[in-house]
Amino acid sequence: MELVSRQGVEWCKNGDFRKGIELFDKVIAVQPSHEASLYNRAKAKVKLNLLEEALHDFNQLISLFPTNAAYLSDRGVLYHHLHQSDKAIQDLDQACILEPDKAYRYASRAYLKDQMGDLNGSLEDYKIAIKLDPEDAVSLNNLGLVEEKLGHLEQSKKSFKRADKISGVDDLSYPAPPTKENDLYEASKTELPKSNTQHTKKSLTIASYGSTLKSLFISKKARREFLEFIIDTFSFKTIRD
Repeated sequence: MELVSRQGVEWCKNGDFRKGIELFDKVIAVQPSHEASLYNRAKAKVKLNLLEEALHDFNQLISLFPTNAAYLSDRGVLYHHLHQSDKAIQDLDQACILEPDKAYRYASRAYLKDQMGDLNGSLEDYKIAIKLDPEDAVSLNNLGLVEEKLGHLEQSKKSFKRADKISGVDDLSYPAPPTKENDLYEASKTELPKSNTQHTKKSLTIASYGSTLKSLFISKKARREFLEFIIDTFSFKTIRD
């Protein structure tokens, strides 16, 4: 069964999610509590926009592993996509309770609170995340975006500059609005990853766009988990096998 499950993962990595699901189904039929197959099947269903079916798998996973903060966090994001904001926050709250010292849990909740319009709640969660991990350039960058929305422009510039410094990119010095002659004009036309949220792109000012674009593509291993949350929450790059 383990071999079949791994074959399902390979099909999913190659983009054939339906074939992957068929193999995960075979494993689960024999071993209903097979953790990796349940988790990977749920992610494959999300890729196919079968959100209600994916929710069923996450519910089963959480009934089997009720203290797994990662599953609760993923289900919370799924609830958000199903427009069930209260349940989304409940799951992320529980994930924070289970892993109170993990910055990523607060950063994840902050991101969803921002999506839901709770800017003050998002601000506080990002502050907690950064206190736990002062070197998290992505959280600092997103904190700057929230501060910017709240009108805290000077503070947002400080957050962006801190993010740039940590990520090792050059200071943009917050130039004037772009023209066809300058580099930022070209950067402002760059397409963000397909699965990146429209919210992020719409919320950017000319001053922060290049900073944010560069921060989104930080490759430091310590930032990878949260980067994948932003770019593609259900990425098969980290699929369990």
